[in-house]
Amino acid sequence: MKCARCGKVYDKPISICKDCGYDFDEARVIKKKLKIKQEPLHVSDSDLFDNPIFTFVFGLISLIIPIFVFSILAIKFSKRPAKVNLEPFRNLGKIFGYIGYGVSSIFVIYFLFTFFN
Repeated sequence: MKCARCGKVYDKPISICKDCGYDFDEARVIKKKLKIKQEPLHVSDSDLFDNPIFTFVFGLISLIIPIFVFSILAIKFSKRPAKVNLEPFRNLGKIFGYIGYGVSSIFVIYFLFTFFN
């Protein structure tokens, strides 16, 4: 048996995934009611863990060091899937990325005006 959310393989049938909390019984009922035949897209475990952390770190760095690269990386990583318990980190990193992008833009405009005046 393989978890549809995190991809962990179990030897015997279980009702709830021990890693991510995916409820197999509830998923079967929902699939039956909605007549879903296709399994959800599987993303590797490391991506589900790493992307929200990278988003948060790059977003935080973009606030501290206003460079466009960190903001863009934070926004890019925020668009990838994440484990449910790490979504707040991803969302906060995305907000930090947008704020860092704005701060970087203000610095560039400030330096352009001071340089050309």
